[in-house]
Amino acid sequence: MNKVCLTGRLSNDPQIRYTSNGVACAKCSIAVPKEFKDKDGKVGADFINLIAWRNNAEFMNNHLKKGMRIGVEGKLQNDNYENSDGSRVYATNVIVDRFEFLDNKKIEEQSDPFEDFGDNVTLEDNDLPF
Repeated sequence: MNKVCLTGRLSNDPQIRYTSNGVACAKCSIAVPKEFKDKDGKVGADFINLIAWRNNAEFMNNHLKKGMRIGVEGKLQNDNYENSDGSRVYATNVIVDRFEFLDNKKIEEQSDPFEDFGDNVTLEDNDLPF
C-alpha cells in the first residue's frame, strides 16, 4: 500500500505547466511541522514536494497560494534523473490524489462570523423538541 496524508502550509505558490499533450501538471511544496522542538525551542518543518495532475493541478493553481493551510492525500513517488552537468539527481514527491482547504478565509476576514446570520432568535424552553 502506498498512501500519504499530510497537513501543513504551502511554502510556495503552485507552478503549473502543460505536457505536449496539453495535460496540466502543478508543482509546489508543503511545510509540515515536526513534532519536536530543537535545542532553541523552535519547531522545525519538513518541506515535501507535491505534484498534481489534470483537474487537481488546475484547481491548485487557481485557488492555492503560499501560506495557505491544506490537507493532502496521495502517493509517494521516488524519481531520479541526470541533470545538465551529468550528475544523478534523486527526488521524492507526493503525487496528489486529493486535497482540502483547511483555512476558512471568510471567517478569518470577518470580525463576527455570525454578523450576516440575520435577526436574533429567541427560544423558549417549550420551543425545543427535547
